[in-house]
Amino acid sequence: MTARIVISQRHTVFGNKGWIDYLENTYVRLFAARGVTVFPMPNETPSIARFIETVRPQGIVLCGGEDVTPALYGGDADASSNCSAVRDRHEQALVRYALRRRLPVFGICRGMQFLNVHFGGSIEQRLGERTPPPAHIPVGQHDVDVTLPARRSRSKRPAAACGRHTVNSFHNQGVTSGRLGRGLKPFAVVPGTDIVEGLYHARYPVAGIQWHPERTSPSERLDALLIDSFLHRTLFWRNARTTHG
Repeated sequence: MTARIVISQRHTVFGNKGWIDYLENTYVRLFAARGVTVFPMPNETPSIARFIETVRPQGIVLCGGEDVTPALYGGDADASSNCSAVRDRHEQALVRYALRRRLPVFGICRGMQFLNVHFGGSIEQRLGERTPPPAHIPVGQHDVDVTLPARRSRSKRPAAACGRHTVNSFHNQGVTSGRLGRGLKPFAVVPGTDIVEGLYHARYPVAGIQWHPERTSPSERLDALLIDSFLHRTLFWRNARTTHG
């Protein structure tokens, strides 16, 4: 059976046409290169269960996009923009379904932040205004230190990913070590700071990264390892169990 994933979509107002869903083609190309068919899920899907059971995916991806609604974590409404309560509710239901079915979940950028909020954590909304420095670079590249948990790293290949990597950056909000949700642990951090760039759940097959592997990325080898681990239910996703496929 051809590998499949279900991926969430951005949700935004498009001129006088109202709310629309959209997904960058770069996500499709990223997974197609690994022989995976991508099924974008509309934000107003009437039945998540029916959609998932029809597609029978190997996992769920939460894509990047607009900010998570601050009211979900007690944040400042003035510090966020382009929020979609519809998308937030949809992804809450999607993650709950995935957890019940032990489907692997992979959050990318906004997707990682949403996973943190889903598990009771919060978001720092003004990383670029931190004082004293270092402030976070909202657009560009920076280093991350990657440490994979020993009990999740049973081969030389994941262990070789530990160390310092350069990743892209397209975010002005983020997760810090003091804001992590219940059961979440960091595996990638910005050196010398408390800014979390990669996290995973200690119990569920759930993990996320703050950078964008679907865009031009200086961390292609690390990205490939994480994506392949997600698709094959290894590393952070190795305990996944599903009735599909």
